[in-house]
Amino acid sequence: MSTVVRPVVAGLLAILLAGAVTTTSLAQDADDLQQARARIDRIQADLATANAASDDASADLERARTALARIEEIVNAVAQRVADQHDEVAAARDDLDRLADEEEATRRAIRLKAVGLYKRAGGGEFTTLVDARDIQSAMDRSAFLRLVDRHDRAHLEDLDAAIGRRAAAAEVLAAEQVSLDDLLAEQEAVMRDAREARESRALAAAAARDEVSELEHEHDDLTDLADEIERAIAEREAAERAAAERAAAERAAAERAAAEEAAAASSTSSASTTSSDDDTDDDASDDTGDAGVTDDSADDPPPPTSGGGYAWPLCGTVTSEYKWRWGRQHEGIDIDDDRTDRITAAQSGTVISAGWNSGGYGNLVLIQHGDGVVTAYAHQRSIVVSTGQSVSRGQHIGYVGSTGRSTGPHLHFETRVGGSEAVNPRQFLSGGGC
Repeated sequence: MSTVVRPVVAGLLAILLAGAVTTTSLAQDADDLQQARARIDRIQADLATANAASDDASADLERARTALARIEEIVNAVAQRVADQHDEVAAARDDLDRLADEEEATRRAIRLKAVGLYKRAGGGEFTTLVDARDIQSAMDRSAFLRLVDRHDRAHLEDLDAAIGRRAAAAEVLAAEQVSLDDLLAEQEAVMRDAREARESRALAAAAARDEVSELEHEHDDLTDLADEIERAIAEREAAERAAAERAAAERAAAERAAAEEAAAASSTSSASTTSSDDDTDDDASDDTGDAGVTDDSADDPPPPTSGGGYAWPLCGTVTSEYKWRWGRQHEGIDIDDDRTDRITAAQSGTVISAGWNSGGYGNLVLIQHGDGVVTAYAHQRSIVVSTGQSVSRGQHIGYVGSTGRSTGPHLHFETRVGGSEAVNPRQFLSGGGC
């Protein structure tokens, strides 16, 4: 939504703030405002959903963090147990090595004592001791018991027992170490999964926050746009009321002038006639009545005139006249292209503008003529002249299109006296629509 709507909103706002756009109607402004308000309502609903999703994602992230913290505590505890177990196994092996060394030293001492006995007593019982396969066999023999005193025999028995116990303990510790190593590996795998889950939740939470932020920005932009449209509508309504008041005052002045002129003409006619019978008075009354009809019709647009020396810029049918339309003055005439879509210059002159108009005219060409009139050619599909170029009457300047604020392909043609005041183009055009 996000990345496409904000540029569109900014573009609409720029068009609205561009200034007085004569082709933009209040009806179109009202439609734009309605669309903006509807979009704001949709965004508010989307924003509520996005906030809920963001809250859920944040809660998921917090749960993932809590679970990871517990797993890390377990893994650390298991790792400590594994380290302690390694120390115990190492200590057991050190004890075994020490006991083995002590046993070997005791055996050497016994051998030395046996050698001494042999040297003093000769063969016999000593030979029996030497022929034994191992120390246990020697201990079982009565000859060894007679050679070794009670202290040496007890010490050897204690050593053998300690070595056996320590060896058994070392085996148990080693087995437990293997189990602990396996448990640590399993817990570390669980911890890796928990970390991945936390990272995934963190990404989801960040994306949800970004979505909320984007929607908030879009909501603010559209709110600004709606406010600007409302201000523009108020300004246009005020301007139209002022224009309507000026037009009414001008019509009233024209009506008074026409009445005064009719009255003056009637007085002149009465003074010059030599007959004053009742029939003549009735005719004068009828003339006054006709004048009254003319005055009443002053509210209607004046009938178009022709023969002004300007050529029709497009062969086609006029679909909308210069008149009051949709609450405002339509300041030109709209011509459909019945025969060709080639637009030509209505009169010789100089191109003073040729390009895009952001105020609703789309591709627009303005030509200044020597008589103080500027002609405007709007909504063109493409333009074939450039600013500063001199053109002659009937020269090709562009093609009919529907650019800018337009409901379909046509040419919007205006005549502006003094370059700014739009007047009815028909008073300048010669003949019909080609």
